[in-house]
Amino acid sequence: MRKSKDHYTCFQCKNPVLKIESKKDSIINKDGKIINKYFHDDCYNEFLNNRKEKEELDRICQYVKEEILQYKSNQRVPTHLVRRIQALKSGQEYGVSRNSKVYGNESGYSYEIILKTFKAKKFDIIRGIKDKSKFKNDTHKIDYIMVVIINNINDILERIEAKKSSDKRLNEINLDFSDEKNYKRNKINDNKVANKLRDIW
Repeated sequence: MRKSKDHYTCFQCKNPVLKIESKKDSIINKDGKIINKYFHDDCYNEFLNNRKEKEELDRICQYVKEEILQYKSNQRVPTHLVRRIQALKSGQEYGVSRNSKVYGNESGYSYEIILKTFKAKKFDIIRGIKDKSKFKNDTHKIDYIMVVIINNINDILERIEAKKSSDKRLNEINLDFSDEKNYKRNKINDNKVANKLRDIW
């Protein structure tokens, strides 16, 4: 939406932004039409971050829906599941105690770690929810699933961090080995040059 001939309205903050300073992005609306939106620099970065987080959240919800809950394509992702995942992202145990922090992590977990924990515990969860008589409803079942995730997410995080640390050390070793090979190669070349000079003189 345009503010004037020289301005657009920033899609993110709704304030005017100069045309010559604006960032442009295309968005598909509910009718499937492509609409151009304009942003301030900072607002555009915020918009991209929000969009990335939404895509990551959608990826987790679709994974749980299809791979764990094994819903049909026409069944919607439960709102309670979305809220529980968002709460874990922000460090809250929503549904267990709405105002309590997840033990061991005050700032929450990234969606990447949450998804990896779901994948790592997939078969344990499926076995746990196989007996439907244990659960009063889907909300009760989702609460059980999230307890499994919360109880295991720190372990998954530690494994991932340990692997990253191990990969970093391996890269450093490879770099050291590469430097040593280059040193030896250069030393051999220096010796060849010295021998040639000796022959000349």
